[in-house]
Amino acid sequence: KDPISSSLKIKSQGEVHYFNSEDSKEAYFDDNYLYLNQNPLIEISKILLKGPHNLENACAAILAAHLAGLSPKFISQGLENFKGLPERQELICEVNNIKYYNDRQGTAVDATIKALNGIFGNKTLIFGGINKGMSIDNLAQTINQNNVIAVGIKSPFCTELAPHLNNYHQAETLTDAINLASKITKKPGCVIFSPACEYGPYFNPLTGHEDAENFNKIALNLT
Repeated sequence: KDPISSSLKIKSQGEVHYFNSEDSKEAYFDDNYLYLNQNPLIEISKILLKGPHNLENACAAILAAHLAGLSPKFISQGLENFKGLPERQELICEVNNIKYYNDRQGTAVDATIKALNGIFGNKTLIFGGINKGMSIDNLAQTINQNNVIAVGIKSPFCTELAPHLNNYHQAETLTDAINLASKITKKPGCVIFSPACEYGPYFNPLTGHEDAENFNKIALNLT
């Protein structure tokens, strides 16, 4: 459905296939199933990665695997068992009825928006770093409209975004942010670490931020 991706078909030297679009009869989804050649392949509830963008990715994988010769059985098994890549909406643990997701690779505004839209329930977002020159308007709107509690790790991006948020809290380090989020997140709920901006290059050189890449360890140590 993306116009930029679709426009590339005129440059393709091979056969063009479509997924999850009006032109696709091979791989697409509705509210309940993902389909292959108009036949139900797997229930959406069995896909571990949540959110429409992950279902779109799944459709691309279904079609690629099918064209490579894999059977529907093996494709559905692969989808059901795929837990995602590290630091991409990765569920680390659940403590005191709160789930902790590591989306460290969400270093762009749109990536964080997709993470927020893909995970349901009461949410607290941990973010921070320095902007890559992206507009923050849609992110602020998504946070406010979905009643997301925002916890910023003190940084230029937080200074930029905080004035536009309805429910904002500030922490000094990632450890502080996780501990604070564990106390203020509504239960049942989830904490999502998704920087929304350039994270590592900003925090890793700073004294006092030796914990900047330790989300998993910090979350697993919560009691």
